[in-house]
Amino acid sequence: MRPGPSARLALPALGWASLQAQVGLLRELLVAASGNELALFPGLACWMTGTALGALATGPSLRLPRLRTWTAVRLGLLGLALAVPAAALLLRLLRPLAAEPPGVLLPLGVLALGTAPAFALPGLLSGWLFARTAACAAVQGTPLGTAYGLESLGGLAGGLLATVLPAAGLDTLSVILGAAGLAGLAAAMLADGAGRAAWLPVPLLLLGALPFSHRLDLRLSRIALPALVDVRDTPYGRVAVTSRLGQSAVFLDGALAFENQGTAAEETAHAAALMVERPRRILLLGGAAEGLLPELLQHHPAQVDCVELDSGGLELALLAAPAGTREALGAPGVRLLRADPRRFLETARERYDLILSVLPEPRTSASNRMWTREAFEAFRRRLRPGGVLALRLQAPENLWPPLERQRGASLLRALRGPFRTVRLLPGAAPLLLASDGPLPRDATLPLARWRTRGLHTRAVSEASMAWRLQDPRGPELETALQAESVPSNEDARPICHPLTLALGLSRFAPRLSSASRLPARAWMAAAILALCAAAGLAGLALRAPAQREALALAALAGAGGMLLQASLLLAFQARHGVLYQDLGLLLTLFMGGMAGGAALRTPRPGPLLAGLAGLALASALAVSHPARLPWALVAGLLALSGATGGALFGTAGRLAPAGSGPLYAADLAGGCAGALLAGLGLPFVSLPAGPLLVAGLALEALLLGRPARLRG
Repeated sequence: MRPGPSARLALPALGWASLQAQVGLLRELLVAASGNELALFPGLACWMTGTALGALATGPSLRLPRLRTWTAVRLGLLGLALAVPAAALLLRLLRPLAAEPPGVLLPLGVLALGTAPAFALPGLLSGWLFARTAACAAVQGTPLGTAYGLESLGGLAGGLLATVLPAAGLDTLSVILGAAGLAGLAAAMLADGAGRAAWLPVPLLLLGALPFSHRLDLRLSRIALPALVDVRDTPYGRVAVTSRLGQSAVFLDGALAFENQGTAAEETAHAAALMVERPRRILLLGGAAEGLLPELLQHHPAQVDCVELDSGGLELALLAAPAGTREALGAPGVRLLRADPRRFLETARERYDLILSVLPEPRTSASNRMWTREAFEAFRRRLRPGGVLALRLQAPENLWPPLERQRGASLLRALRGPFRTVRLLPGAAPLLLASDGPLPRDATLPLARWRTRGLHTRAVSEASMAWRLQDPRGPELETALQAESVPSNEDARPICHPLTLALGLSRFAPRLSSASRLPARAWMAAAILALCAAAGLAGLALRAPAQREALALAALAGAGGMLLQASLLLAFQARHGVLYQDLGLLLTLFMGGMAGGAALRTPRPGPLLAGLAGLALASALAVSHPARLPWALVAGLLALSGATGGALFGTAGRLAPAGSGPLYAADLAGGCAGALLAGLGLPFVSLPAGPLLVAGLALEALLLGRPARLRG
């Protein structure tokens, strides 16, 4: 067997399988963590740490590939094929192993004990396989940059496929089985013709299970949800429906979304609709399956538009909808629209008397875009004069800790920009009310409307509604929120996103909820990390041997690429929303740029560093106004960012050609640091802060590096 073609086959197959497996496992971790995005950061950190350790485990020496070398590579690929499904199974078993009921947050220790092996072991195998295969390829004349580009090409395909499959209706288990089967198939293809059959049973078993993945998914999901009726992965989350003794419940990413016997729908709908004199036109954003629509129809509107982003999830959620919801969707004047809510607000021509939003709280960059000042301006343009906007919050009914007050203050400041009157209505599900006209401050007028409209309710009464409308806790809380020194939530500074994540983390660390200056502390931590990164880069590059200089360039390539990608994608989400097809294409452009840049034969890093600084400054300017960010500009900047990072890594490989493992580990360490900086600092500070930091690091490397190397 010729070793050259084997290396060129193994590298893209490894990149494909690794990235596709990583996406699938992150999805499983998100469900295990009840949709809390904070769990993704340690998952990625464990994967990158394992990959870096695996790359270092091969050592820097290069030896001519022998039979035992390729046998070890095949065994590593087969191990990866078995480790990925085992990791997914471990994540699904965390809840029953911890004896925790459905919908309850798993203890932090259980999540940590499950996350570490589930991500570190596949990452370790991935890093070891890349370093070993890249070393073999280098002996046959393939530079490290080209090997990196080949793996990136495979990652491009794997990332695109992992995005397209859920959009096509396939579940996450199919993504994981496909990644594992591809790794096993690559192991078989690397074998000689006579011995290939011995390596085929494992990949054939994994790929043969794909047609039965939904049935297998149901069986595995019933381990944690014994009363499961059906489960479906959509591009926007995993929706599961359970039913037992007449009570049905819907879980989104493992967290309870609603159940069919509650009264939250009538509490929210009537409190909002009674604020409007004549709610002839109503816009309902989200919640079509929660039972809000039948309650709103009691106010006799002429038209109700229900906007839902996830039509597949809605179809499944209707299996657990409260009584009358399906009939209400077919009532005269009711329109069910499948659209991105913010795009609908910006493009619709209708104007409404009442807009009721029950969209998810700003715990992700995608959901936060509906809670920013720019989004509230879009809401105002869709309201008629005197119309009312009602936003449902997930907050305590009585005592708001400091962290909750910071988030509420940021939302109030964002609302007071477009609207003249803003009111907070306390309750089990607090409402933020906003209008360009006056809002009732006592219960006299709303209760008169209650009687005129003849409302019929199960739990809400005139007396309870009167108490809620006149509750003194509302004005007291508004006064307390005004005293908080927190900036408004904006597209370019989505501060409510990390504040909501911190609130989720406070369930495991209650002291965090009492932090009075979390934004300032997060900014200080991000600044310290940035200074440490700058000092570390200077220490490696300033008058250092070629090996250390190459390590600095590789680390800068990883950190710069991650920071630029994170800033651009956050800005893209703020403007265009989470459309998997678009995001998949953008990530593909980044990976394609990386693959092309790694193949460039740039002899000196100086021009690349200057280009990286200029590209970062252009990106900072672009993301400073997400509302005016065109799709094509994001695509171009992402492709150029990937190309520059890949070219820097290739140049580092030519400066120190004997260190494929350490260089790959340095690139991963830089990427891990960039991810931590992006997650910790960008939402608190601003999106342009990431590209500006990259520009500063690039200029530092250009000015402080050895003249013979960095200045060319």
